[in-house]
Amino acid sequence: MQVETTEFPTRPTLNVSYSIGYNSQTQGRTFLDYPGGSRNFFGFDDGTRGLPDSIPGDQRIDRFAFSRDELQALGRSFANNWERVPRDLSRPAMSWNIVAGNTYGKLGLVGALTFSNSMQTIFDQERNYYLPNPQAALGNANAGPPVLASEFAYDESSESVRPGGVLNVSCQFTPANKLSLKNFFSRDSDDNARWFLTQGGSTFLAYREGRTITVGTSFRVF
Repeated sequence: MQVETTEFPTRPTLNVSYSIGYNSQTQGRTFLDYPGGSRNFFGFDDGTRGLPDSIPGDQRIDRFAFSRDELQALGRSFANNWERVPRDLSRPAMSWNIVAGNTYGKLGLVGALTFSNSMQTIFDQERNYYLPNPQAALGNANAGPPVLASEFAYDESSESVRPGGVLNVSCQFTPANKLSLKNFFSRDSDDNARWFLTQGGSTFLAYREGRTITVGTSFRVF
């Protein structure tokens, strides 16, 4: 997909928009969280989730390359911050956009900023794992349904952040020649936390997903 943006606005432009959203299953209810970074709201990590300096970046970590004691030392070098930190209230979803542009003689300027942050919690989800019925392996046509191996009930909270920006600078030297500098940035970040309830107890799982990160700059000369 190729996106063509305005290079020389025909008139001064300034558009600002803001919106909020409310979900009765999320806002006003407990939101699962964990000790992350101070920049979570903007979709960036401040180094809290970074790997310790002791973790090699150019070597596979397994029992063939490291001894048991070395693997244990590597595991202990991680910060012990696995506890859950539930929030009493979840803020509403929000998004805002700013677009501005103008033409100054032969120079055209266009810029845009966009940002959204939304939170969602889904309670009482189920995930079950089944194994083939042992009788089926014996060729019994009436073996019956698969056997339930484990069952989980879990709650999940997620925070999705989408920041982005565009900046275009163009200069029309002659009617047939121009120079354009186009910059764009977008980021797609999801923060997730799950609280599992099993027959044997409970487990807390927290993880962060950064699906798409794109930063680009392009020059165009005509």
